[in-house]
Amino acid sequence: MNYFFEPTFVGNETEFQLSDSEFAHAKVLRLAIGDSISILNGKGTIANCVISEFTKKQLSVVVQKVETKENSKKLSLAVGILDNKDRFEFLIEKATELGVKDFYPLKTAYSAKESRVNHQRLEVKMISALKQSGNPFAMNIHPPRTIEELLSLEFDSIIVADISGTINPPQNNSTNQLIIIGPEGGLSISELHQLQLDTRVQLLQLPTNRLRAETAAIAVVSRYL
Repeated sequence: MNYFFEPTFVGNETEFQLSDSEFAHAKVLRLAIGDSISILNGKGTIANCVISEFTKKQLSVVVQKVETKENSKKLSLAVGILDNKDRFEFLIEKATELGVKDFYPLKTAYSAKESRVNHQRLEVKMISALKQSGNPFAMNIHPPRTIEELLSLEFDSIIVADISGTINPPQNNSTNQLIIIGPEGGLSISELHQLQLDTRVQLLQLPTNRLRAETAAIAVVSRYL
């Protein structure tokens, strides 16, 4: 099934016309009248549609079935800004596929400069992964935040991957959880101290070889889905 991302799609439409960007995507796929596609609005709605019109300028569909998913668990991820943009974009793709709801580029003592974050480029990668995976929920990509700024937000629990943590995964009954992964150089002693002063924080040690930041993020998110 080919998925298209249309954030303006409400769910009560009987007919719908694709936006210019998704129309261009449809042309690349060489679709035709009568083909089936699915529309995602990023808010939990999946619409199964059939192409009713496909001209040189527009593509219209007839909506056949609409399903709305509920997302009872909110999993957020904060990762130290990486100097390698390709690896950061790879992480965005995988976090989207896994169902992360909010992503925070993390500014730390050892992270790359904030200027390395291209928000528009990350959004493009997120949308591409959303359509590839069929995930009905778009991931919110936030501006870079510091640890202090993250701790000011409302989370039920916070998991921090660090060598000083416990090997066994902390218990997780939270519906609004944040996972923090430091940059390649790790978190500083002062940053770890700041985190440990927050009663919501639990430290998790990954029982394996030293991992790249994006690999560690994927491994930890997979534990708490």
